[in-house]
Order: sequence, then C-alpha cells, then structure tokens
Amino acid sequence: MEGLYHDTTPDDSIEPKSAVPSPDAKTVEVPEIASDSPPSSQTDFSASEFNADLSVENKVNLLSQMIRIRRFEERSLRAYQQGHIGGFLHLYIGQEAVAVGSVSSMGPDDHVI
Repeated sequence: MEGLYHDTTPDDSIEPKSAVPSPDAKTVEVPEIASDSPPSSQTDFSASEFNADLSVENKVNLLSQMIRIRRFEERSLRAYQQGHIGGFLHLYIGQEAVAVGSVSSMGPDDHVI
C-alpha cells in the first residue's frame, strides 16, 4: 500500500528537519508595515499572532493534510483518465493551502458547505 507521500509506505516515519538554518541560508528583511494599512500581496503574515501560535507539530500536520489532498487529487485524475469516473472532474490541485488554512482557523461554531 502506498503511504501519504507517494514514495513512502505507511510504516515510514517522517523525521522533522532541524530548525537550525543551513550555513547557505539567506536572511531576508521584511519591512515593517503599519497595522492600519490594508493587507496586500507584499504583507508578511509569518509573524502574525495566529502563525506565531502554531507549533512545529501543527505545521507538519497542516503540510501533511495538504499533501494528502494533493495525492487524492492526483489519484482522482488518474481514475478519471482511465474512465473509472464518469462526467466531469474539476481538480483542486494548487489550492490545497486554501482549504487547509481555512479549515484550520475555523472555530467550533463555524461551518463549511
């Protein structure tokens, strides 16, 4: 049986990489943006309260969910191309972070349709 990642089996474990940057890593300075300015494509949200509260385990879990969605989409495409799925198939490939990020920020009283 194929594991969550296409080149693994369910028995393989995922070893998180060290948080220590490599000697070749480059530091990028992000300019400070006033809090009253509207969000833009240049806004860095990595230091926001929501992201700062995420543990390494949570980040790995979110990535795993995105990869699981991608693998499902790829298998759906394969089944569609082989004629196992009738009708139309609209894929979500490339949008996995939208679903995972939206659902991860939902509260107990939020709903998705």
